[in-house]
Amino acid sequence: MPKFTPKAKKEQKEKQAPKPPEKKEEPKPADEELEKLRELERKFGKAGGREPPKEGKKEEKQPWGGQEKVWEKIEGSKRGEQGKTSDSRERIIRHEATRHYRPPEGMIGRGEPEYIPPEKLEKCKRELAMTEARLRTLEREEHDINKRLEYLRKEHSAMEMAIKEKTYLEREIAELREDRDRIKSKLDELKEMEGELEKKTWEELKRSPAIGAKISALERRIHELEGQIIELNEQRLKAAGAPMETPEPKPAPKPRPKVEKPVTPAPQPKQEEKKKPPTKKKKPRLTF
Repeated sequence: MPKFTPKAKKEQKEKQAPKPPEKKEEPKPADEELEKLRELERKFGKAGGREPPKEGKKEEKQPWGGQEKVWEKIEGSKRGEQGKTSDSRERIIRHEATRHYRPPEGMIGRGEPEYIPPEKLEKCKRELAMTEARLRTLEREEHDINKRLEYLRKEHSAMEMAIKEKTYLEREIAELREDRDRIKSKLDELKEMEGELEKKTWEELKRSPAIGAKISALERRIHELEGQIIELNEQRLKAAGAPMETPEPKPAPKPRPKVEKPVTPAPQPKQEEKKKPPTKKKKPRLTF
C-alpha cells in the first residue's frame, strides 16, 4: 500500500523541490524584419556605391562562406542585440552590409572624393523636397495670375468695344447736329419767305376797294362804341352822386396807318399752291 502523506507536507515538499529552469525560446526573425534588412541592404548599398548583382551574371566570391554566412552573422548579431535600441541595430546592420560586400566596378566608394555621405544626401533630399513644395506654390500662383490675366483681357476687350461704340455715337451726334443746323437755316429762310408773303398780301388788300371800305366801316363802328362807353360811365357816376367831371374833349382820332395785320380772307387755292415751301425729306437715322 502506498504511504499516506498529509496534504500540508506534500505542499511543503513541492515548495522545497527546486523547479527545473525554463528554456527561453529564442525569437525567430519575422519575415517583415528580414524584408526590412534587405531594404536596408539595398539602400545602404546604393548610398555606399554598391548594387546587388544583376541576373544573368556570375555572383562574385565573397569572404567567409558567401551570402549565407553573412545572413547568419547578421541574424546572430540581431539576436544578441535584442536588448539594445533600434539605432544600434541599424548601425550594426549598416556596418555588416558595407563590410561584406565588394563594390562593383565603376561605383564610388567611401574613400573617393566624389562620394556623398548619407548626412549630406539627406540634407539634399530635404532641400529638394522644400524646393518642390516651393515650385508647387509658384505653380498655383502662376495659375491664379493666368486667371486674373484672362479676366483683364476680357475687360480690355469690353472697354475697346465701348470705345468703338462711343466714337460711333459721337460721329452720329455730329451728323445729327449738322442736320439740325441745316434744318434751322432752312426754317429761317421759310420765316423770311412768310414775312415777304404777308407784306405782299397786305399790299394787295390795300389796293382792293371792297376791303378798304370794310376797314373804314369797322373804324367808324369802333368810334361809336367808344362814345357809348363814355355815356354809360357818366350815367353811373350821376346815379352814385359823385361830382361830375367834365371830360376833356378828345381830339378826333387820326386815321391809323395800315400796318396792323387785318383779318386775312381765305387765300385762293392757286396762290396757296405757289406759296407752299419745299418739303425736305427726312434723313434716315443710323441704327446699330
